[in-house]
Amino acid sequence: MAVRADRRGNGVPGGSPTPSLHERFRVLRRHIYDMCEDKGEYIAMQQARTHAAWYMHGLRGAATLRRECCGMLHFTDLDRVIEHAWELQRETR
Repeated sequence: MAVRADRRGNGVPGGSPTPSLHERFRVLRRHIYDMCEDKGEYIAMQQARTHAAWYMHGLRGAATLRRECCGMLHFTDLDRVIEHAWELQRETR
């Protein structure tokens, strides 16, 4: 019998638990900040659009959030995307 795992590590013996939303966004900000420090904001933010979009995987409103990620030009735009993501997660279904 094969063990299947999803992207969150569920189904993997010894797999790590799903990080909290707070931790996910903290790591995202740090990841993009480090990219900006290393490559400069102009180049880093072009690459950050793809990275940030992956962090939105599985969230409520993910398609909208990914579209917003595609429009990021400056590091401060990331904070607006994260704030919108928080708002969407607080909404009740």
